[in-house]
Amino acid sequence: MIYKDLLKKIDDIENLKEIDNIKCSTNTGEYTIENSKKGYLTNFNIEGKTLIDLWGKTSSDFSLWKATFVDGKINILTENDIRYSNFFTINYTSYKPDTIYTIIVDVDKNTLPSTSGIYIHSLGEENSVFIPNLTNIAIPGGVIGKFKYTFTTISDLSDCNVVLRSVLDNDTLTSGYEVSLKITILEGDYTDINIDYSNELLSVGQRDKIEFLSYQYSGINIFNKNADFKDNYILQYLNGEELISEASNHKYTLDYIEIEPDTEYTFYNCSRNICWYDINKSFIPAPLNERIIGDKDIFYVARSPKNAKYLRVTIIKDLHDNGNKTIITKGNKYDKKTIPYTLRSLPNGVKDEIVYKNNKYYLIKRCEEHTYTDIGNLNLSHVYDNTLQFMGTLTPQAVVDSLDIAYVLCNNLNGKSRNDFNNNDIEGCSTTGSGDIAFKILKSKLTTQDGNGFNEWIKNNPITIIYQLAEPQEIELTSLNLEQYNNQTRFICNFGIVIPDISFESTQNLGSHIEVIRNNIKNYNVRTDFPFSINFLNGWQPYLGYASAVGNYCTNNNFVTINATINGGVTTAGTIIGKIPSKYAPRKNIIVIFQTTDGKYYNGIIRTNGEIEIYYNDITYRSWLYLYVNYLI
Repeated sequence: MIYKDLLKKIDDIENLKEIDNIKCSTNTGEYTIENSKKGYLTNFNIEGKTLIDLWGKTSSDFSLWKATFVDGKINILTENDIRYSNFFTINYTSYKPDTIYTIIVDVDKNTLPSTSGIYIHSLGEENSVFIPNLTNIAIPGGVIGKFKYTFTTISDLSDCNVVLRSVLDNDTLTSGYEVSLKITILEGDYTDINIDYSNELLSVGQRDKIEFLSYQYSGINIFNKNADFKDNYILQYLNGEELISEASNHKYTLDYIEIEPDTEYTFYNCSRNICWYDINKSFIPAPLNERIIGDKDIFYVARSPKNAKYLRVTIIKDLHDNGNKTIITKGNKYDKKTIPYTLRSLPNGVKDEIVYKNNKYYLIKRCEEHTYTDIGNLNLSHVYDNTLQFMGTLTPQAVVDSLDIAYVLCNNLNGKSRNDFNNNDIEGCSTTGSGDIAFKILKSKLTTQDGNGFNEWIKNNPITIIYQLAEPQEIELTSLNLEQYNNQTRFICNFGIVIPDISFESTQNLGSHIEVIRNNIKNYNVRTDFPFSINFLNGWQPYLGYASAVGNYCTNNNFVTINATINGGVTTAGTIIGKIPSKYAPRKNIIVIFQTTDGKYYNGIIRTNGEIEIYYNDITYRSWLYLYVNYLI
C-alpha cells in the first residue's frame, strides 16, 4: 500500500496537473481568501466606474413650490400661512432598477423651529423611483450638517415621475425662517466612506492611483474596535504623551494590546503613531521603524522593540473608518502592484476595463475625459430662444452609432442623446454626428450673449466631460499578479473614493503556480517605464545648465531609476533635498552617493517615506550635485 501511494505521488509530481483556481469577486475593495495556499492571486478583472451627482443641475430637474434652485442649492424663505415648500426631484430617467443609491444631504442653514423640519422620502401621490418609505430622511428644525442615507430603486421604473418627494414643513405658518441645502445622489453605497464630493466627475483611480495589496493574515486581529478609546486625542510615538486633536479627528486606544517582542506586525487602517510599552506598561522610546506599504497612511509593517510587551495606537477617524476596518496582525509578508490609470464609465453601460487575456494584462480604454477651463476650440453655432449652442472638435473622436443614446457625461450640464439635444431648446450637451461635442447654455446664465459670455461662464464653472471613444484603445500592462500566502491571505484595493468591481482567481496547487510564474517571466520581457517627478525642497532645483537635469522613472512597477543633476539648495547634514512620491519609495532605507562638481563624494540616504536626505557631513561644492541610483520598491 505504501509503495502504491509513493508511485501515485511520483506520478502526480511528474504530471503536475493544474487544479482549477478559486474564483473571487468584491465590490468593497477587500477580500479574505480562507485556507489559502502559497501561490498567486491572478486573472484580475477591474471595471471602471464614474460617480456623477444625479440630484439635478438646473431648475428644470425639479418641481419647485415656494423654493428656488440657485448655484446648486435649494433655498427657502418661509411665508405667512404657507406650511409646505416643495423641491421634488424629477430627472427620474437617470436611475437604474433594483439599485442602491446614497443620498447625501448637506444643510448649511436651517433656522426653522425644532417642531418643524425637512423631510425627504419616496411616498406620496407621485410615483418615486425608490421603494416607498415615508420616514427615509427627517432633519429637525435648527439642525445643520451633512447626513447620509441609502435608498433602493424599485424593479419597474416605467411608471415613475419623480425621484424624491422633498418638502419643508413649517408647522408655525410663520414667515422669515430660512433653509439652504444641497443634496448629492450617487449610485452605490457610500455611507461608510468619507467622500469629499463637489460637483465633479470622480472615477476609479481619479485622485489616488489604484493600488493592489496582498498580505499574510494570521486570522487573529489583535485590535479591538469595541475597546475603550480616548476620543479627540493623539498618542505621540515620540514620548507617549497625548496631544489634543485640533481637528477632532483622532482617538487612541486606552487598552494595552499584548504583543510579542522583536516581532514584525502588519498594520492596516491605523496611523503610524505606535507607542510600545514594556511588561510594566512603561513607555519605550523608539523611532519610527515602519515600512509604509502603498501611498496612503493606512498600511505598513513595523517591528516591536526587544523589550516590548504591549502597544497602543492612534486612529485617524475619517481616514481609517473610525477603526471599523482596522487590522493589526502578526506577520510581515506582503505584495503590492500599482495601476497608474483612471478607469471611467458612462450611464449607457460602457466602461474602461482591465482584463487578463492571452497571459497578459490589458487596459481596454473605451472612455476619454476632457476639461474646458475656457472656451478653447468651442464656437457659437446656433442661437435659440432660451439657449446658445457652441460646438467644438474632440480628439480622439466620439462614437456616432445611435441618435437615441447619450454618449457623454458632464459635471455641470446634462448629457443627452443627439435626438434629445437637437429637438429641445434646453441646456445640456451631446456628442455630434461627426464625433465632436456640442453644448447648449441658458442665455440667462451669460453676461453677454456670445462667445465672450460663455468663456467667462466656463472660467467660473469649468466643464469636464467623459465621452465614449469611436475606437477603443488597448494598452498592454505589466503583470498584476500578487503573491498568496499559506492559511489566510488578505486582498485590498486602495482605489481612492470610487469603488471598482473586481474579480480575480486564487491558485490552488503547484501546477497552477508554475503557470503563473511562467507568465510573470514573460511579462518581464516587456519593459514599461513610468516617469515621475521629485518634489525638490530647501532651495534645491534641477540644474538648468544640464540638458537632461532630471530623469526619474519606474520600470514595470518595481524598479526605480533616479538620474538627477541639481543645485542651489541648503547643504548642511540632515537637510531634506527632495521627496519622492511614496509609491516609488524604497522598501528599506538605502544609502546613496552624491557627486559634486569638483569630484568629491558625499553620503545621502533615501528613506522609506521617500525623503532624500544629506546624511553624514555638510556638502561643499562648486556649482552642482549629481545623484544616480537604482533600487527595487
